[in-house]
Amino acid sequence: MVSSGVDESAKGNGFEQVIGALTNLSIAALGAGVHAIRMMANAGLVSPSDVDESFDGITEAIENMPEPFSSNLAAAFFEAFAEIKDSASTNWNK
Repeated sequence: MVSSGVDESAKGNGFEQVIGALTNLSIAALGAGVHAIRMMANAGLVSPSDVDESFDGITEAIENMPEPFSSNLAAAFFEAFAEIKDSASTNWNK
């Protein structure tokens, strides 16, 4: 018999592996987006309302993720959102 090169123990978990990889990519993208907004807020490049609009989209993405990712990410990101909005309020129009 010719080996397919696929780990036999992973065959049953193919779907779970794909979902895990996509979830990890989604988390990384959300983190990068939040960091980019933070840098712009710190530099005074975005208004507090711009931050709110950006976070509405990020919040929607988080809410549509499967549990436990949704609730875990929400707690982490929502704290960062408040800090970034404060920074935007402080630095906007300086």
